[in-house]
Amino acid sequence: MKWYTKTIIVLLSVGLFAIGAYAFSLFQAASNANEEMYEPLESRTKSEGASEQREASASPGEPLSFLIAGVDSHEEDGYGRADALLIVTVNAQDESIQIVSIPRDTRAEIVGHGTFEKINHAYAYGGADMTIQTVEELFHIPIDHYLAIDMDQFIEMVDTLGGITVENDFAFSLSGHDFPEGVIELNGEEALAYVRMRKEDPEGDAGRTKRQRDVLEGVIEEGLQVSQMSSAPDLLRSLGSTLQTDLTVSKMASYAQNYYPAASSISQIELEFSEETIDGAWYALISEEERARVSQNLLNHLGLDETTNLE
Repeated sequence: MKWYTKTIIVLLSVGLFAIGAYAFSLFQAASNANEEMYEPLESRTKSEGASEQREASASPGEPLSFLIAGVDSHEEDGYGRADALLIVTVNAQDESIQIVSIPRDTRAEIVGHGTFEKINHAYAYGGADMTIQTVEELFHIPIDHYLAIDMDQFIEMVDTLGGITVENDFAFSLSGHDFPEGVIELNGEEALAYVRMRKEDPEGDAGRTKRQRDVLEGVIEEGLQVSQMSSAPDLLRSLGSTLQTDLTVSKMASYAQNYYPAASSISQIELEFSEETIDGAWYALISEEERARVSQNLLNHLGLDETTNLE
């Protein structure tokens, strides 16, 4: 056997061993992550957990909606409060993603609790189930799946991705971090500080929610990069401690494959609101006209409308 033939065989053997080891580590990481983060919704009674705001479950490849909740797990009451709430609709056919950030102080009916109060209280009272029902009632749209992110563990996920890129509207400093105006790179700690700042923002909570959407957009873009495949096991391990969702790892992988084209265009829908103090508490109030506008935008992106959507 010639030397170069032996060399090729050795290289192939090493390559196959490396691929096998990588696949095994990926499988182990996926299995462990699935056990830690998978939490189905008890309120979903239809087949495959379909939202009651849909006439039927979305078929594979059809537009989907997600509720992303950034949760402060150190809160003493209940499940912790949702420090950030974002609706994300994904349309692979149009190759687009839309993001709406809901101010955490939005006054809404807390479905299942019988009160009108700040929307972020829904998570404290009833976790993802109650929050989803509250958001669906507020905007009359289906929420197909949820992802609840522990904000303290969010740092590890961003660092595993190698950081994210955002465009900052104005310079500010917070928690020992400086954020200059313009395009900036953020690591995990910086990203967390970036989304939590609002006191120095002239737009208040509206500016804060915009930064939340920008960071989410950065995470989506980085997470879908082919270059991240080498760090997939580490990413899965970080997700296991960071994320709670009604999606299994295999389902997420399937969605990533089928809905990848949607990441080519990510847009943000601004939710306008007024401010008012009611019974000593500060609220963000969304008018019926604004609710209807945002609702129709989301329904259109999902390929639904007010007549086919169950209210």
